[in-house]
Amino acid sequence: MSNLGKRPMGTDSGSSSVAAKKKGTPNKRWTKEMDDVLIPFLAEMARAGLKVDKSFKRQAFVEAATVINRSFTLPANMDADNVENHMRTIKQRYQELKKVMDLSGVGWYGEKKMFVLEDETFRTFVEAHPKSKEWLNKPINNLEELRLICGDDQATGQFSRSIYENFGVSDNEGVNETEPDVEDMDATPSEQGSQPPETPRVSVSTPTSSRGSRTSRATFDSAIEEIAKGVGELTCTL
Repeated sequence: MSNLGKRPMGTDSGSSSVAAKKKGTPNKRWTKEMDDVLIPFLAEMARAGLKVDKSFKRQAFVEAATVINRSFTLPANMDADNVENHMRTIKQRYQELKKVMDLSGVGWYGEKKMFVLEDETFRTFVEAHPKSKEWLNKPINNLEELRLICGDDQATGQFSRSIYENFGVSDNEGVNETEPDVEDMDATPSEQGSQPPETPRVSVSTPTSSRGSRTSRATFDSAIEEIAKGVGELTCTL
């Protein structure tokens, strides 16, 4: 029998067998309750530095499987490969969420963490994108955590951009919608820093008024000279 079709033994065959094992790992049934445990845990793993590029280190999947198995009365019997496979499913769902986030005309209801479309637009969009129905007009659990584990960010302290910024509001505006402080509203413009202080009014003489003043002074001086001259002539006469 010819050996031409056989792969040489080595490190490549080992990696191929691992890849084949992952590909052949049977899918387990994941419930919403399991996702509510898994997604926040993977977000913590990302913050701990176990997210590399667009995936996680093997350690994160191993620990996640342990947490899932311990979190439910009936053991889920999940292993690291099951978690890694399910992570691919979560990423596919996240791509549908991104379509919703990028949709023109979608509204963001921050209090309930919900993307909202009007009835007619909602029906039209869902007909074209059936999977997006999961993310529209209903509260979204673990939204920030999903963006963290499915996005390109490494979450090493730099993951600060939030969903609110995408819709033109800050975190505080999205979470705490409070009325402006009364003291700030009653403050003067200079105290608020919204307007520069009023410039004091200064009277400035125009060139015309200056010339008028000089002319009046010259007339006055001329009159004095005439009076003095007249007094001198009167003295000489006496």
